[in-house]
Amino acid sequence: MNDKLIKFCYVLASLLMVGCYQYPINPKGLKNYEATRMEGLPLKTGLKYGLPYIRKYWQKSYERHGLGDIPYFPKESKTINLSDTNTLQLAFVGDIMWMRGKQKDLVSKEVKYFLGSNHLVFGNLETPISIKHPVRKLFPDYACYNDDTSLIHVFSKDSQQCLFNGVSLANNHAMDLGLEGLATTVEYLKAKGVVTMGASASEPLPLYEKFKAKGLSIGIHAAAWGLNNPELLQNEGLGFHYIKALSFPFSSDTLTPLPIKALANMAQDSIDLKIVFMHWGFEFEFYPDTLIQNFAKALSDAGADIIIGAHPHVIQPVVYLSRAHQNKPPTLVYYSLGNFCSQMYTTACKTGMIAHVAITRNSLNQLNASALQPVFVYTHKRGWAAKKSKLHLVTIPAIEKPLGLPKRNWKKIKKALRVFDNNQ
Repeated sequence: MNDKLIKFCYVLASLLMVGCYQYPINPKGLKNYEATRMEGLPLKTGLKYGLPYIRKYWQKSYERHGLGDIPYFPKESKTINLSDTNTLQLAFVGDIMWMRGKQKDLVSKEVKYFLGSNHLVFGNLETPISIKHPVRKLFPDYACYNDDTSLIHVFSKDSQQCLFNGVSLANNHAMDLGLEGLATTVEYLKAKGVVTMGASASEPLPLYEKFKAKGLSIGIHAAAWGLNNPELLQNEGLGFHYIKALSFPFSSDTLTPLPIKALANMAQDSIDLKIVFMHWGFEFEFYPDTLIQNFAKALSDAGADIIIGAHPHVIQPVVYLSRAHQNKPPTLVYYSLGNFCSQMYTTACKTGMIAHVAITRNSLNQLNASALQPVFVYTHKRGWAAKKSKLHLVTIPAIEKPLGLPKRNWKKIKKALRVFDNNQ
């Protein structure tokens, strides 16, 4: 596509964005953060929210709501001796979004080094990577994703081994290309040695996937609130961990049994570390809703050691939840890691957190999950129409400037991460 057409499209998009500021974001008299929520709605049904939803995307705020006033990073996190050979280090990343075409240099060496320093790495792959379908190269095609297989390949330690041990496919974009797109995605990932979780087009889908590290057995259950095309859930042979109770319009059920059943099965199978990877919450909101906080508490009480959240596309708080009637260490919850890599336009949507977790044993010989110093990534888009991108590593509280990042971008990142820096 020539540059003139690209420029025209960008001007048109800019006019649309200006128009969104004139559109009432709160037509129902709800609180601002509740006014435009489409989670769980079929794409066609949600189109009527188009303009106010774009406005919500651009006009984000740190308005707090839900249960209590929780910090963005827990002060009770401890300093862990990572040189201890018995300490298990895990890394979780948020939404791996559609990126524009093949980019062999997408990932900085600092990001690769950090991820490679962990024993296991997991993420949420929020796009099919189907070789049987075209990859769009202009705008982030929110309605229908697909990416080149290089999106995963660029995270390889070498030409063969991928940095990711497993990825969750349980998200609303899992079947943007139908069952065929899901099947080809799973096929490619398995060929690369990456375990897929939460969705399968043909093979039986287990309640959780098992991993081994440092002599520990680890179980991960991945689930999502819904699909962009929920009618596909009726297909025979499809496996998808679907949580209706977290979708709009909300189910009368206060708790879906699927993750609870998975945690019970892990306990029966004597799994040492129980993890739930949730695709939940509401897009472009910096604080978890009461519904999500209640659900996290239920998962904690059911035995989850770690809960990882994705979907809002922005970072949300990290907390420890005490377990009801259990003499066990608290559950570590990352409500949302934000986007890991993204073609979205706002700084908040280009900045994501890497959940860096240390697993140790306490004086009672129980496993304890501790949140380590926050580490962030930032997708820097370069060139006209952002044809090239670079994924940088960011650390705080020192707020170390990534190499090669312009000063104007750096100021925006510091502003987006101020809530974390203030908590240190």
